[in-house]
Amino acid sequence: MEKRRRVPGRSAPYGQACLSCFKSKCKCIVRPDGGEGCERCHRLNKSCHSGDSLRQRTTSKTQKANARIAELEGKLEGLVSLLQERKVIDDTATPSPRRRSLSRQLDRRPAEIDDDWDDVQNETEDTDFCDAGDGADELQRPATGSPLPQGGRAASLTSHAEGPTTDLEANQFDGFRLQQLPNCPFIHFSADVTAIKLQVERPTLHRAIVCVTSSSAREEQAKAIELKRLLSDAVISQPPIDKVTTDDRMDLFLAILVFISWSWDHVLTRTSPSRLMMLAMSLAGEINFPRSLSSRKTNIFDSKAVDRNINPLGKMTVDHLLELQRALLGCFVLSSAVAAHFGEIDPLRWTPELDEALASIEAHKQCPADATLAAQARLQLLAVDAAQARDQNHAHQIRAAVSMDPAMLQVKGMLLQLQDIRNAMSPMTLPKYRKIQRISTNFTD
Repeated sequence: MEKRRRVPGRSAPYGQACLSCFKSKCKCIVRPDGGEGCERCHRLNKSCHSGDSLRQRTTSKTQKANARIAELEGKLEGLVSLLQERKVIDDTATPSPRRRSLSRQLDRRPAEIDDDWDDVQNETEDTDFCDAGDGADELQRPATGSPLPQGGRAASLTSHAEGPTTDLEANQFDGFRLQQLPNCPFIHFSADVTAIKLQVERPTLHRAIVCVTSSSAREEQAKAIELKRLLSDAVISQPPIDKVTTDDRMDLFLAILVFISWSWDHVLTRTSPSRLMMLAMSLAGEINFPRSLSSRKTNIFDSKAVDRNINPLGKMTVDHLLELQRALLGCFVLSSAVAAHFGEIDPLRWTPELDEALASIEAHKQCPADATLAAQARLQLLAVDAAQARDQNHAHQIRAAVSMDPAMLQVKGMLLQLQDIRNAMSPMTLPKYRKIQRISTNFTD
């Protein structure tokens, strides 16, 4: 197409303005005297350059960008084809019409596609990570083979729990015992307890520990779904009480407490752990601590009630009894925390059996973590009492001002109890748990 001529004294045709007028969006009028440049550049004493070179560069850049996009789309289509051949993604994914138009380019670049596939594999290995602190999902390299459906995933988790303990699970158990458990030590593992031994003696607890110590949020969420189903089925559909051993109930009880304490399921799924807490509290009611037979209520319509009420813990060792007492105190601490945060349930009621458990673990000096658990239980008990007193005073705030004196005395008494607990939790007594002490006491205060 022929360019229109620039006529002196008139505006330059479209696309033929000089570079200065083009940038300033002004009319480029050719000088009437036939001199070099336009009137505006001559008036402003500027050099007048043609804009053809800029337009040519812009056109060439656009053409190069289009060619680069077409080349990248061709490589992407090749990667998709290779992923489908290796059964990494579903074959039902259909390419877009634009990708189909570029399919002819794929046969001419087999070597380039293989190189790109190797680069993608290397980059994917470097980008595997887990952000457990924020509860966000992770980028995870897909395993070879087609992805498992929901049923296959559940089956794989079940077989994984029943299979032998791996080195990864052993490392997870060691990390749980050293890093997470000291924050709420309602379980005491002796030095000879390993992941293999725990899987044999407490399979559900072992599975809960593996779940809460998963290295990725996606893996933990998948395991949490199956674990919650297993726990609910085991608690609700369990055999009669007289046919269930104490070890079976303790296994379920500790597994639920571990899951509530250290799982990110309520953050990832935005759900409340109140229902699981209620299951744990129901199991706590079934665990029979030593008490006299006369203090139990007998069902006159059940001929076997007396047999079931006989204390099954009479032949238990001291270690087993301490295990039960730690678990019950841990259930109280967790239930009061869940009740205070979510406001959907009431905490576990403080009973004389809990007083006995608290005194027992405080007298037991062989496990240093028992002092931390005892302090946490006392703090939570004080927080529950303070919340109940606050609610009672709020309900009777229309009474006379004289009634406020007992309330103030009660508050002062609670503050003195809090100070006593703080003194008992001094760094000299519990040097390893200063952060936990500060958080717990500040919450109660």
